[in-house]
Amino acid sequence: MFPVDTPRGLRQITLTVSDALGGTDARVRQIALIDVSQIPVGIAITPEPVITGSGAPVVGSVGAALAPLEVRFSVPEGTSTSGTSWQLRRADGTVVAVDGGTSLRYSFVAGQQGEYTILRLDDTNQPIGTPVSFRVNAAPVAAISISGGVGDAPAAVALRSTGSSDADGTIVAWAVGLRPLRAAGLDRHRSPLRPTCSPTPVPTRCA
Repeated sequence: MFPVDTPRGLRQITLTVSDALGGTDARVRQIALIDVSQIPVGIAITPEPVITGSGAPVVGSVGAALAPLEVRFSVPEGTSTSGTSWQLRRADGTVVAVDGGTSLRYSFVAGQQGEYTILRLDDTNQPIGTPVSFRVNAAPVAAISISGGVGDAPAAVALRSTGSSDADGTIVAWAVGLRPLRAAGLDRHRSPLRPTCSPTPVPTRCA
C-alpha cells in the first residue's frame, strides 16, 4: 500500500526476487497515481443524448441544411479541474478537440456524423473517471421530382421522392403536404388540394 501522502503522478515500481543460491530476477512496472478528489462523478453533455435502441445515445443531427450542432461537456459543479484537460475523440481514436478549461464546447457540422468519446485527462494524460460515448446523427436528405400538372385544372401531378437518402441510417417516415400559393386573380378560384399517397414501405402522412 502507498501512504496517503504519496504525491500523484507516474511511479516506477521495481520487484526483485532472490533465491538462497544468489540468483535474482527483477520486473519493472509503471503506474499512475491520481488525486481521487478530482475524479468527477460524471460528465454532463448538453444537449442531453437520447437513447435510441442499440448503439451509443444520440446527441443531435448534422446536415448541410442545418445549423452547426453545438455540444457542451462539463463536470459537476464544485469538481476540481486543476491540472486536467478535455479530449474529444472519434470512435477510431482520432483526437478531434482538446481543451484545458472547466468545460468544452464543440460545434459539429455536416459530415461529422459518427460515434465519439469525451474524456478527462490528468496532467500525465491518464483518463480520469469513466469516458462517455455518444453519437452524432446525419440528418436525412429529401429530394423530389415532379411531373404532370400542366394544363387546365384539375390535373394529375406525380411527386416522387426516390432520390431521398440517409447517410448513416434508413428513412423511416415520409410526410407529404400541399398548400395553394396565392396568385393575383387566381386565389379566389382555387379548389381544395387533397393529395393521394401511394403505398410505401414506411409510414406515410399526407396533409
